[in-house]
Amino acid sequence: MKTSIRDIIDTLNSVNILKNIDIAIIEDIADHIETDSFAEGEFLVKHGELSERLFFIFDGKIEVKNPLNSDFLLQNSVTLARGGVIGEISLVVNTAYTADIIALRKTTVLYLNRDRFNYLVKKYRVFAEVLSNLITRRMGHSGGINKVGRYELLGKLGQGGMSTVFNAFDCELEREVAIKMLKYHLAFDSDYIERFEREARVIASLNHPNIVNVYEIVAEYSTRFIVMEKLHGDNLSVIQKKVGAFNLYETRMILSQLADALQYAHHHGERGIVHRDIKPSNIVMDKSGKIKLTDFGVAGPPRDQEINIEGTPSYLAPEII
Repeated sequence: MKTSIRDIIDTLNSVNILKNIDIAIIEDIADHIETDSFAEGEFLVKHGELSERLFFIFDGKIEVKNPLNSDFLLQNSVTLARGGVIGEISLVVNTAYTADIIALRKTTVLYLNRDRFNYLVKKYRVFAEVLSNLITRRMGHSGGINKVGRYELLGKLGQGGMSTVFNAFDCELEREVAIKMLKYHLAFDSDYIERFEREARVIASLNHPNIVNVYEIVAEYSTRFIVMEKLHGDNLSVIQKKVGAFNLYETRMILSQLADALQYAHHHGERGIVHRDIKPSNIVMDKSGKIKLTDFGVAGPPRDQEINIEGTPSYLAPEII
């Protein structure tokens, strides 16, 4: 049975992660789609193979089964039907499948080959973003990406505009760490990669009790990961929402530690480092009242004329605005 362009568009519109994408973009994606069919029991992909396709199930049903791990996604297998998406992790991060994908009955799939996929994610940032979010949701699960370097991913801690932070375990030193991952849709942009790596280099060069420690940067799965100490506590923005304003003593203790950290950074190295985005959400405090300054993503040397004015508008110094 020949699949019409209208059928392809309707199927793409039924895919949950694509539902908020403009119809003109969906139609362009549909123009690049190819189709394939698989008989009952036939493998779409075998574990250990490198993906060359992003699959959308058009009709039928498939089983995603991990033959090496009985704890795959808390089950031995999962099934996907019309509108299901598979293959994005292997395709984006250039790593082999950890599971077998098998047709449970006669199944027709829509797919983008590697070249067309790469073209579309570079052309449409929103398409790259939804796939990035899907990959992130599947990270940390057995059968997905569950290890970065020597670190085992335990779960997601939070995310921002540029990155997602995971709780992880250092298998060699037997300690918990936090791993900050550059989101995949930004990993296609060399400017974002440089900014992310710059943050790691800046923090790694600093050694102060009130500045978060960075252990290393890992380049894997077609993106970058910053491995840093696991902080215990909440950022000041969260604490304020929970308990209200800080009293005078608490405020003085916070500002004293923050000033000490900033003075150290400003006099570090030949030119010093200016954080450029001091705000409550970038300051973490533990139960003892000790703070740690985090997120040096827009940090740079003072009076650097080549760096644009960056930071959070509500917290910028008046003379900068």
